[in-house]
Amino acid sequence: MSKHFQRSVAVAIACAVYLGFSSPAMGWGDTGHQVVALRAWRLLSPSERHWAVELLKHHPRYDKEFAKAVPPGASDEERMLWAFEYGAIWPDYIWPVRATEPAFFAKYQHSSWHSINEPLFLDATNPPAIPTPHPATNASTFSIKEALPNAIRQLTNKNLSAEDRAVALCWVIHLVGDLHQPCHSTTLFSRRFTGPEGDHVATKLSVETPTGQNATMHHLWDDGLGTTNDLSTLTRIVQELEKDPVLQSSQLNELRDGSTVTSWIAESHDCAVRYVYTPEVRAAIAEQEAAPKAKFKPVPLSESYLATMRQVCQRRGALAGYRLAKIIHESAPDFR
Repeated sequence: MSKHFQRSVAVAIACAVYLGFSSPAMGWGDTGHQVVALRAWRLLSPSERHWAVELLKHHPRYDKEFAKAVPPGASDEERMLWAFEYGAIWPDYIWPVRATEPAFFAKYQHSSWHSINEPLFLDATNPPAIPTPHPATNASTFSIKEALPNAIRQLTNKNLSAEDRAVALCWVIHLVGDLHQPCHSTTLFSRRFTGPEGDHVATKLSVETPTGQNATMHHLWDDGLGTTNDLSTLTRIVQELEKDPVLQSSQLNELRDGSTVTSWIAESHDCAVRYVYTPEVRAAIAEQEAAPKAKFKPVPLSESYLATMRQVCQRRGALAGYRLAKIIHESAPDFR
């Protein structure tokens, strides 16, 4: 991979962010999505990679976004890889056309698809009343529980247009990543974080790191795999996952025990309960429950908490990579 290509991609994405080509954070940061996509890419055969990229060329934004994101001088292999990597983050980059292309925005932007609100009650002995979720009867009401299986069905439906299947592939790559970020599965409810939104998958829960950084819990976990768009750095992150003995497929019991989207949601929810909303985090929230309308003091996080977070994110990223590769493998039956 050329150094020019690495630098140009980093500059292209930085410029996009600077110019406002970003959306409300609804998934891993770009790094997390790209790590998952790259891990899956390295598990695919050359024929499977070719199939995926040829399909992505039918995407309605391929010429305007995918192709333009690839810097001049990129090799054919680099172009293929970057198309796949951009597909992983495209669902988070629909927001820029909200004003300029409202019809396109309305068709392809689906905020509810990125997560699911499995409830966690701060006081399980006296849980607050929360609204019963509306049945997911159509795409506008889908959570990730319905959206990911639907995208997989569309990807494998040869009766659909190539354009629709290309869009579906982007959503599959993206949502597999989203579902493995624990915050995307769980919403905390308490006297302060009331229904119907609670803490809104931790986007309303303020935290403070040992260095004094203030963020929301959700955004902190979004960056659990890093904050880089440099492909050489992304490759090193993925190589570390590949070399880690505990992240080999034979050591990941989840790959054997969980093969459905429902089971992946349960995994993420369990991770959220154990590692996001730790006893220390819940205790810090509980200390402020007596005055739920008072200004919330960010929950202080320890170095130990952050170290565990990084380990959990690495495991979740590795699992997502394996599972995404399997979905694509099964969606390209001619190459099995």
